[in-house]
Amino acid sequence: MNQKNAPLKTNTDGMRRKSGKQASSTSFIGDNMKPEVGMGLTVQMYTDRVVFTIVHVSKTGKSFRAVRDNCIRTDNNGMSDMQSYRYEPGNSEPVRFSFGPKSGRYRAKNFGYATLGIRKAYHDFGF
Repeated sequence: MNQKNAPLKTNTDGMRRKSGKQASSTSFIGDNMKPEVGMGLTVQMYTDRVVFTIVHVSKTGKSFRAVRDNCIRTDNNGMSDMQSYRYEPGNSEPVRFSFGPKSGRYRAKNFGYATLGIRKAYHDFGF
């Protein structure tokens, strides 16, 4: 089967792509957004997702600082995959996120890539 007609596969990172091809950075939600103070963001950390709120944006827009939000469970599902949260502003030390020219995405040291404009926390109880 040639590459053009190769079936899409779901890889371990959840991205669907043709066999042997890397997904482009433009395939992620929130990539073309500009960071703004007060905007929420989600960071994938292995199987968990944590949420932040932007508190400062640099003049160039190539970096910003964000504080981790407090996530309060609003469901009664226990250790379930069906989770819903209420988000409140956190008071933790701000984390610096920088724009990576190779990836075309924002990232902080010791954290995953940031998806701007979306708050979607998740805790994987399997780990």
